[in-house]
Amino acid sequence: MTLAADVDVLLGAVLEDRFQIEQLLGEGGMGRVYAATELQLRRRCAVKVLLPEFARDSDHVGRFLREARTIAQLRHENIVEIYHLGRDVASGVVFFAMELLSGEDLESRLAARASRPIAWQEACRWMAQVAGAVAAVHGVGMIHRDLKPANIFLHQDGRRSRVKLLDFGIARVTDQTALTRTGTTLGTPLYMSPEQILAQPLDHRTDIY
Repeated sequence: MTLAADVDVLLGAVLEDRFQIEQLLGEGGMGRVYAATELQLRRRCAVKVLLPEFARDSDHVGRFLREARTIAQLRHENIVEIYHLGRDVASGVVFFAMELLSGEDLESRLAARASRPIAWQEACRWMAQVAGAVAAVHGVGMIHRDLKPANIFLHQDGRRSRVKLLDFGIARVTDQTALTRTGTTLGTPLYMSPEQILAQPLDHRTDIY
């Protein structure tokens, strides 16, 4: 089984005889995210799949797996929850399953603020939740390295939105320098600290910046 550009053969597929893929939700630089159902538990979830062009590269596979393992170590109401990490034997698809969120990311919400103004009280509530999530990341000796509005999701939790911090693809342990090659710059330039842009040693202050 492969992911084709014109036909997405994952739609309707069942990974590991467990997760039935139902709908494409979005695509990023390295992977696609689908809505799915965990068949045995009848639980709705999101499944993130590594794109096939990266699945053949050990560095990209390693980074993808580290993302899932990183999130799994973090237990916080404002950080997306991981359910399962796996590789489907029949197709070779590398994926992880996580909670399915409903709402929009902060980048989209900010773009719509002309027609949907944001009250300062709401903005303060969101940022307090972001700070709590980032503190949890730093508390286990990790740094996110890609904090930006697109990675802050406003999950509709009843009548109010709750922040969920996403995308730990380039997060790393602060003293684990081997995860990034010397001189390699990872991140989103508009949101990177000067040290990150220059590929210098980093600590938690790069997220605060």
